[in-house]
Amino acid sequence: MDSTERLDDKSADSESENVITTSEGKKHFARNTASSIVFFAFNAVTSLLMVPYLIHRIGIENYGMVALANSFISRTQVFTIVSVGTVTRFVMLYAARGENETARRYFSTQFTAIVAMCAIILPVAGVLSYLTPKFVKIPPGQTLNTQWLFFLCYLAFIPTLFVSPLQVAQFIKQRFDIRNMLDILNQVFRYGTWIVMFAVMTPAMWHVGLGYVAGSTVVVFATWLVFIKLTPHLRPKLGVFDKVKFFEMIRMGGWVTVNQVGSMLYLSVDAIVINRLMNPASVGKYGTILGLFVMLRTMSGLMSGMMMPITISYYARNDWAGLIRNSAKAVKFMSLGMSVPIGLACGFIVPFIVWWLGPEFTSLRLVAWLLLAPQVWNSSMEPLFAINNAANKVAIPGVVAVLGGLIKLSLAIVLVKYTSLGLVGVALANLIAFGLKNIVFTPIYAAHILKSSSLPFYRATIPSVFIFALVAGVSWWVTQVISLNTFPKIAGVGLGLLAIFALFVYRFAMNNDDRRFLAQVAPWKKKGAQAS
Repeated sequence: MDSTERLDDKSADSESENVITTSEGKKHFARNTASSIVFFAFNAVTSLLMVPYLIHRIGIENYGMVALANSFISRTQVFTIVSVGTVTRFVMLYAARGENETARRYFSTQFTAIVAMCAIILPVAGVLSYLTPKFVKIPPGQTLNTQWLFFLCYLAFIPTLFVSPLQVAQFIKQRFDIRNMLDILNQVFRYGTWIVMFAVMTPAMWHVGLGYVAGSTVVVFATWLVFIKLTPHLRPKLGVFDKVKFFEMIRMGGWVTVNQVGSMLYLSVDAIVINRLMNPASVGKYGTILGLFVMLRTMSGLMSGMMMPITISYYARNDWAGLIRNSAKAVKFMSLGMSVPIGLACGFIVPFIVWWLGPEFTSLRLVAWLLLAPQVWNSSMEPLFAINNAANKVAIPGVVAVLGGLIKLSLAIVLVKYTSLGLVGVALANLIAFGLKNIVFTPIYAAHILKSSSLPFYRATIPSVFIFALVAGVSWWVTQVISLNTFPKIAGVGLGLLAIFALFVYRFAMNNDDRRFLAQVAPWKKKGAQAS
């Protein structure tokens, strides 16, 4: 970090009216990063265990219906984002300026709107769940089970309407470690419900939906307690409704909704295309690898989300140079951080699939490569999304997301229906569409907002290209010379290579400024500073 950046941070931190500061982010950086790693590890281990657990108990076709239900729920999010998806930006922006009463009024307005919305969603969810078998292919004899699964998944979605706005406290205080722990709590109750229900009753699809309800219900109450603890001054007042502020958020929310439509097309059409053009069993097979893809996106989302408060802090005080510098640094750290684990996953994919799902699933190895490998670069650009939100420049990204999503949908249909590629065609459509949006458009548009060049963002990803190729190549070579036929062997060799390549990245892919930044945020440095 150069002297100019240190001066920027000191001047920002000295402004008492700013609740969100760069020093606050640095203070919690190590804790937030460590908790993200813990959550990723927990999520990875439990997901790897629960996927075959579900498949063995409810069957691959019914597992495909679970994946399809999750994709349908994401469609519901599109219609709610206009009311709940923008409050974080407004609350954080005014909190960063020290205008807490204004921030609270935005939050109260949104909270009142959510309560009203829930009264509408529940009966609509019942009707949609009842009609589901008329629109999708379902396994024989599973009509009632499918209806209950979809209804419970919709029901589980309702608490998340409250969770998302309440997480603003964790953003303001930059306590992403708490968010990660709450996500773990969600999964513990979800999986615990599955295990108990499967133990006392014949396993059924609706048990899976009940687990989603249990997890989301517990988390909404826990998130409320955290909100009151961290930001009691922002506690919403039910019944307060400011029309001016509501329509201000709606205007931004309208374009955010357009963006969500694009995101839905990017992330949720896979299952429905495969269901309609192939069969439920194919949805289940594709869903196993798609779960790994979602896992990586969750991890990158957690890491990029840590940039949001810092981005808003820079934006609130018009520090464009600091914003460009720190955004480029975030892109570099993100791409390097993803290159090693994704390289290992791609290199080990065949022995991993054989251990995880069985040798009959090895035909998915190319699907896995097409879904996972591009995430090194796609995820690296995610920190730049915060610039769009901070500047309230979400219209053009929304239109581009929809166009890109339509391209993906069209490609997926053509490649599945008119070629013999099958699941590979869906994965290929995913690769092309995500590349156009994240790698081509996102950095160029972020640079346009900041009136700067996009070259710093692209340059930041160059080291990760070589790191990924090296890690994937070495990992594949290892599978040729060592028989990785058990989990201990896969985990042991994988962790050994992870440690070696992490050290390699630190020594050769980072510059002195990168290493100095890591040294500043390391927890032992803070202890030493306090002791002195």
